Amino acid sequence: RLSYLFFLIYTTTLLLLLTIDISVNAVWGEQLWITFRDAQGGPPVFIATQLSDWYQAMGSSAAVALIFMSDALLVVDFPSNIAWLTTCIPRSIAYTSSTTRMYG
Repeated sequence: RLSYLFFLIYTTTLLLLLTIDISVNAVWGEQLWITFRDAQGGPPVFIATQLSDWYQAMGSSAAVALIFMSDALLVVDFPSNIAWLTTCIPRSIAYTSSTTRMYG
């Protein structure tokens, strides 16, 4: 079905973007705290000079694209989210208020 193919591609793309973001941050953190620890100026100078490297920009862009894609799926699926919110939230409020009256 078409929806299975869409979600397969969608989740694979999200996984790829998340992997890029985490990998870039791990490499940058290793360079910051381990590899270039004893460089002149230490970690503060490393942060100031290396924050705009190409791989750091790629990792930040991957994180932004990940957030946009996640929000886009919520916007597309908005009617079913409204249906869920209108049924589940009042029930959870009623349950919470009944248990607080019982134990409070």
